[in-house]
Amino acid sequence: MIRDNLYSDENGNLYLKSVNNEDIENGKTYNVWLSTAYCDVCKPPKEKENIALKDIVDISTFHRDRYLEDEDVVIYADKKYRYRHKPMADGGQISLEEK
Repeated sequence: MIRDNLYSDENGNLYLKSVNNEDIENGKTYNVWLSTAYCDVCKPPKEKENIALKDIVDISTFHRDRYLEDEDVVIYADKKYRYRHKPMADGGQISLEEK
């Protein structure tokens, strides 16, 4: 772990740790590692896609910013972006927002 739920591996990939709880019948959960973020603010607009966290996160300024209880969303931030993590049964999705 680097900090605030941000992890790296030996290849320099970055991940946010989340939980998959799709196996409701058996009551089992397991960790999942989210390594991409959906970018609808990236330029040019035709390149809206999932981008590897290692290609966008500024590790030195990355931090957990806040939890939006009414939306069940965790906001992380660095000097350039906000990272909106919406937990879901499969672990969730990360979306980028400009600051």
